[in-house]
Amino acid sequence: MGRRAPWVRLFRRDKRYLGTRLLRDVGASRFYVTIDTWESRAAYKEFREKYAALYAELDQECSGLTVAEKHLGK
Repeated sequence: MGRRAPWVRLFRRDKRYLGTRLLRDVGASRFYVTIDTWESRAAYKEFREKYAALYAELDQECSGLTVAEKHLGK
């Protein structure tokens, strides 16, 4: 995920965002896992509350890129 990617630009608004990793399953060419890292759960929760509208807007804009999404954990 590049530094100019929309999600990274949004996440970088918060100094407690540590980075994002995008992993691809070599056996399934269309299967990816994204790992977003924050200083703490509280930092992520506060970010989501503060930027809820922008997060939802960006999620909607990117919905055409996603067939399915599953939250794996915190």
